[in-house]
Amino acid sequence: MKVARVRVRFHGCEAGWIDFSVAVGRQTAKISASNSWDPFPDLICWLERIAAGRRHSLFAIDEEGVTAQFVATADACDSLRLVVRDPERDVPPQIEAVVDRRQLVTAVYTEFVRFAKSKRYVEEEWAAISLGDRLALRLPDLTPQQILADLARLDRDTLGKLFFKVAPSYLITFKGSQTAEQTVGRFVNFVLRPNSRKAKKGVIQTPDEWELPDEFDNWPVNRRKKCLREMLKEQANSWSGVKLDELSSPRIERYLACSDHDGSRR
Repeated sequence: MKVARVRVRFHGCEAGWIDFSVAVGRQTAKISASNSWDPFPDLICWLERIAAGRRHSLFAIDEEGVTAQFVATADACDSLRLVVRDPERDVPPQIEAVVDRRQLVTAVYTEFVRFAKSKRYVEEEWAAISLGDRLALRLPDLTPQQILADLARLDRDTLGKLFFKVAPSYLITFKGSQTAEQTVGRFVNFVLRPNSRKAKKGVIQTPDEWELPDEFDNWPVNRRKKCLREMLKEQANSWSGVKLDELSSPRIERYLACSDHDGSRR
């Protein structure tokens, strides 16, 4: 079987989902990755095993109802048989082809890194972001220690208002909803269509403010800092994915940087 080139494209990131596609010749697998079952740490490990010369390696992506399993098996010298399939359904593979080992790793890894650095990747729409992360983004010229020291000088009420401004949270209720089913239905419409007049009708948003201990203002500075350190670790958004810029792999980068067997570099 002729060796085919692998092409990868990450399309975007929104509301806890990242869509990407893998194409080999005329075959294409379209994947929707969920932050709830973040597949990217496993993807990087899979590429590392392939780069290390493993003869058989696989990993799976849970698309919340559908599974996409990637299987790479040694075919000859530097080629692999790549199969992308749903192991839980009796359907033909989305991809079944012979590919070059180095070109597969290059195509997937370089596009992943490029996406992680691009505007297509919106970290707030995928990764777990802490209150401390939010403050650091707004105060880029200060170190975490400087931010903590300045926060420790503020009183309880000021800190509560500041944290709410940086990471607002609301309790949502719906006027006129008589059953749990109606409430859930209206909540789904409101979240998915936040700009719709119909979805916003009857919505009551009550600020869910950050609460500090009542005795906070009377504490010594060191105890305030200890309390604030814990608060700054608290999650400030709804997603649970890993920050993609933390998934770089020195092993893969060394593999891609090394010379080919013929002395050339790709």
